[in-house]
Amino acid sequence: MKNTELEVILKTFGYEYFSSVGELFDHGEYSFIVYDIEKDDALNIAKEFDQYSFFYNSGEYISITECESKEDLLNYNYMIHFKGN
Repeated sequence: MKNTELEVILKTFGYEYFSSVGELFDHGEYSFIVYDIEKDDALNIAKEFDQYSFFYNSGEYISITECESKEDLLNYNYMIHFKGN
């Protein structure tokens, strides 16, 4: 099972993570929320597991990034809602 393989990788690299269910429109699948991972590392792992895209939260913006092109399909800077930014 691919999720078991992914979980081994997350543990090997020492990432803090939680199991989750990702849903978009009428599609849902088991996934993981991974904390404190660099976007390039998340991209490499997503590509290794043949994912079309992945969701990323930098702490300043959220994005959905297409793995093949590395382009953000969505990029939203939520820091604009905080005064002083």
